[in-house]
Amino acid sequence: MSLIHLTVDTYKAGTVNGSSFSGNPKILAITFNTPFSDANYQINITGVSSRNYTYTNKTANGFTINTNSNPTFATDVDWSAIKSNNI
Repeated sequence: MSLIHLTVDTYKAGTVNGSSFSGNPKILAITFNTPFSDANYQINITGVSSRNYTYTNKTANGFTINTNSNPTFATDVDWSAIKSNNI
């Protein structure tokens, strides 16, 4: 399993391989190394494999990526989380 994470106060990002996902449909929990102060952030998920990526269980500590598909895959999935500003 290959994980790459970039983290600063307002931005977190990573790349995970499809072989890390499990269950049916395939899901993967993303846990931030350093949590946000709250769950007020936007999530972007993209992948090489053509799937309808969504997220669930969004908290200050992370979220779960859902592929909404059962077949296994071994291509990368990129994700980013950008903190919202409450002005």
